[in-house]
Amino acid sequence: MCSRFRSPDDLSFQGAFFELYLHELLRSMGYTVEYETPIEESGAHPDFLARLGGTPVFYLEATLAAVSQGEQSEAKRAAVVYDTLNEMDSHGFFLLVEIEGAPATPPKGARLRADLERWLATLDPDIIEADRERDGFDSLPSREWAHDGWRLLFSALPKPAERRDQRGIRPIGATVGPGKFIDSHSAIRSAVKKKAGKYGKLETPLVVAVNALDESASERDVLDALLGEECVTFSVYPGGQPGDLRETRKRDGAWVGPHGPENRRVSAVLIAYHLNAWRLTETPLLIHNPWAYNLLHPKLWSLPQKVPTFRFDAFNGRDATTMLRLPLPWPPED
Repeated sequence: MCSRFRSPDDLSFQGAFFELYLHELLRSMGYTVEYETPIEESGAHPDFLARLGGTPVFYLEATLAAVSQGEQSEAKRAAVVYDTLNEMDSHGFFLLVEIEGAPATPPKGARLRADLERWLATLDPDIIEADRERDGFDSLPSREWAHDGWRLLFSALPKPAERRDQRGIRPIGATVGPGKFIDSHSAIRSAVKKKAGKYGKLETPLVVAVNALDESASERDVLDALLGEECVTFSVYPGGQPGDLRETRKRDGAWVGPHGPENRRVSAVLIAYHLNAWRLTETPLLIHNPWAYNLLHPKLWSLPQKVPTFRFDAFNGRDATTMLRLPLPWPPED
């Protein structure tokens, strides 16, 4: 642990700090914590085993969700554009986006948004929907935009009539293309999947704690990582005519794959966002896996959590700042 704190590698330092934080957090919640308790079947050593009154309650494995420095820079530049576009007035349309490459320099997202809003304002969704039903998706109007190695091709897909005036619906409906889509959720998904298959069969719940180091990461990215990316789907009827659109998720999550639930040995994921010594007042969120082999009872976790029923129900819980008895403001001014 000391050598990792002294390491010039920032990720080694971040990993050691996160483990130290989690150890203290578990102790403050009343757990007795064992470090690297071996699992006989796999020979692996999870970071922590939390006990209450001597009884094992759950294993906790800490990990980081991080991408390379170059990918982080590309992701930040692209995220500015996506955030800008998702706040635009889409005039009753979803935007289907074909992507090639990645931006080498900061794009002018505000200019692109204004250009797309002017373009969409000239389109009639009823006419375009009639053309789509007759001629298929190739009839959708499109507009190309390029910036320093990054090419985006936008197609305007009419929203269902009853949803065109609704607010809060993201305009970007789907992204496709041979180029890599830069995102925050892929690193989170990879981190969870890597830990899920490490320990073999377990009789005790396993919690994977993830510190998402991408500053643009959000709860939406976490749900995309666990349950699959949000997307728009439709059926194709005999003759090639597309059916109604509906919002759903791809089967590419850490917990939901092409054939259904996956990585069911992970009982829950504890997610923190860029947690470090200067951001200790940020409280991690526990998200329960609805398909886990070993379910962790919500009463065993006193901090905020999301528990699945027919959806994820939020439990506010206590604040980590209070649990750790931190003075406010943090860091202390003196």
